[in-house]
Amino acid sequence: ETLGIPELAARYPAHSGTTHAALKALDHNAIDYELVSKLVQWAVSCQVDEAAKWAADRLGRVAEHQPHQPKPDAAKAALADAVLIFLPGLKEITALQEELMRIPMFNREPAASWVLPLHSTVPPEDQRKVFEHAPAGVTKIILATNIAETAVTVDDVAFVIDTGRMKENRYDPQRRMSSLDDVPVSRANAKQRRGRAGRVRSGVAVHLFTSHRHAHIMLSAQSPEVQRVPLEQLALRIKALEYPGSIADVCARLVEPPAPAAVERAVS
Repeated sequence: ETLGIPELAARYPAHSGTTHAALKALDHNAIDYELVSKLVQWAVSCQVDEAAKWAADRLGRVAEHQPHQPKPDAAKAALADAVLIFLPGLKEITALQEELMRIPMFNREPAASWVLPLHSTVPPEDQRKVFEHAPAGVTKIILATNIAETAVTVDDVAFVIDTGRMKENRYDPQRRMSSLDDVPVSRANAKQRRGRAGRVRSGVAVHLFTSHRHAHIMLSAQSPEVQRVPLEQLALRIKALEYPGSIADVCARLVEPPAPAAVERAVS
């Protein structure tokens, strides 16, 4: 995405010069916490149905009421009950939480108690608050890892903000080293995140990456875990279960097999 203003204008002709300048200044491989916090403020203060209609108009679509969504009354439909922000990990969640706590609308009670982190190390008793409804006049802000993509459903989320990043286990079979890398999400991840908005009412999802990146750079789906993790445990399990054939033969029969070199190094 390292393009100049003329190239950005040619790629995104429907957008304004201000948008082109903002894209030029943006680091597309990092999270802009100031931008995310401004989006959260916008989501908290705007009316959901108007935002959904605006987004549909921008995309050239008709904003339709989903059959499974009950018609909300006007008072309830006005503002968002909850905003869900997807972030890669605990460090990024903490950074955004600190950014939001510097803003008056979030750093005073009762709003401050409803800025909620959601990741794998949050105790179960604290996770339960994510599913509770905030009191009238307060918007619940959920700062989540991709645990909120499929593992949990928060029914009152009206806005989703997707930073387009996630943490993924990677393994280098030559160096025999594992790492937890910050990587772009896949198109399948983005679709799952978009689906968290508007479960029982109108909703809006904002993805912080360009349409070009979505269509041409991002992977269609994550690589299978068996292709990204050490295989020693899998090799031992295959041996213990006495599957017919060698470990390499069993791995080769998987629907999406790991690289032969990775299997060979795990066995050796």
